Amino acid sequence: MAQFFHGIRTTESPTSIVAPIKTGTVPIIFGTSEVNLVEPSERAINKPVLCYSQKDVAKYLGLGNNSQSFTITQASDVFFKLYAVAPVIFVNVLDPAKHKKSVTGTEIDSTTLEVREAGILLDTFVLKAAGTEVIESKYRAAFTDEGYVQIVLLEEVTGALTADYSVIDPSKVLKADYIGGENEDGVKTGLEVINDCYSLTGIFPSIGLVPGVFDTEVITILDTKMGNQNGLIKGLSFIDIPTTTVKKYQDVAAYKKQNNLTSNQQYVCWPKVKLGDTRYFMSLQAAALKAKVDGENGSPYESPSNKNLKIDGLCLEDGATITLGLDTANYLNSQGVATAINFNSWVLWGNYTGAFPGTTDVKDTFLCVRDMFNTEQKSFILTYVNKVDKPGNRNQIDSIVESQNIKYNGLTSAGILYGGKVEFREEDNPITDLIGGTFKFKLFLSPTIPMQEIVEDFEFDPEAIKTVFN
Repeated sequence: MAQFFHGIRTTESPTSIVAPIKTGTVPIIFGTSEVNLVEPSERAINKPVLCYSQKDVAKYLGLGNNSQSFTITQASDVFFKLYAVAPVIFVNVLDPAKHKKSVTGTEIDSTTLEVREAGILLDTFVLKAAGTEVIESKYRAAFTDEGYVQIVLLEEVTGALTADYSVIDPSKVLKADYIGGENEDGVKTGLEVINDCYSLTGIFPSIGLVPGVFDTEVITILDTKMGNQNGLIKGLSFIDIPTTTVKKYQDVAAYKKQNNLTSNQQYVCWPKVKLGDTRYFMSLQAAALKAKVDGENGSPYESPSNKNLKIDGLCLEDGATITLGLDTANYLNSQGVATAINFNSWVLWGNYTGAFPGTTDVKDTFLCVRDMFNTEQKSFILTYVNKVDKPGNRNQIDSIVESQNIKYNGLTSAGILYGGKVEFREEDNPITDLIGGTFKFKLFLSPTIPMQEIVEDFEFDPEAIKTVFN
């Protein structure tokens, strides 16, 4: 029986249109960090760490001034200092317990009292004077801002100063450390932690990177893991072709083919880039540039190609200069490889995924189109996951259809899409499927295509000569 009421009142109903979940371009970068700079109890090893600034990197991963030796240090410089984009998820695979080496007899300058070597494990540091160990109460050892060790003598010591210590060694990190796995306790390492990202950070990463790693198995597993996060979400991977072995642009296509860098989720880069005396993996700069462009647009619909990179040249691993013209850069593009050119300014050059030229399906060849499909699929899943197990009635179906179509009408008006629509069609939903609880929606999506080639035809107009008689 309804409750008696006399007067005027109001009620509220849930909004029938569901607002979409906004998803950003967040990379996940696997690499080596100067974790020796962090207190042992705070060190993040094989754990996804969501960072919004270099302070976050320093706190959990260690941050010195050694970007050429430690890839997370380099990535941190690229994303936070050069491009000012955030957040970034970092996974340090360097474990000081096994990736280290012993150093003995390092001479210490009596004036500076500084050991200028990166990666020193401070708890292993032993100071000696004339070959005899100095007791710890006579000195203090601490890290400088650059990540080196500075000694302060509290009491006078005699004799030449030397030091013994252990130092983390990124060269000892092997492909098995990047591939990782899961032990009997369910603890994941290496690339396996990709599937933990959402539960630990609330983010499905959009781009995966392993800068400085060129092993085919690692690259393939990265592509597979990023393309099937938690069995649901698709993501890209940005890959470098090694410049230690591939030193000429003529050899790039053969390397790409031989190493099967042909995924529609891969963006393949060559060679390295430099700014001043610092060399960077192009994949890092390309990923940071893409994140910047996506962030400015609020959507990944625009290609990062022909946008400014923070570089002043191209180079090999050893620093040797590489020069590419528009013709050679275009040849690389025609093989599904991105590069950079100095065309008024230094810009990223290349729209295609690694699938090109073997694949010509527009949704798989253009990077920005592929990412729009990834992003819209992720958005659909995150937006409507709360609809799972709701009653399969017309109200619920219409809520999804109408909400998505309103969204796509807006994106079309903004020039992000040529068009998009969602339908719930009878032919896609036989009674046998509906009885089993399966409801299928058909989504048509047409992201805008980059104007990769602009052609203007010039013709001499002889009629214009008649103007001499006017």
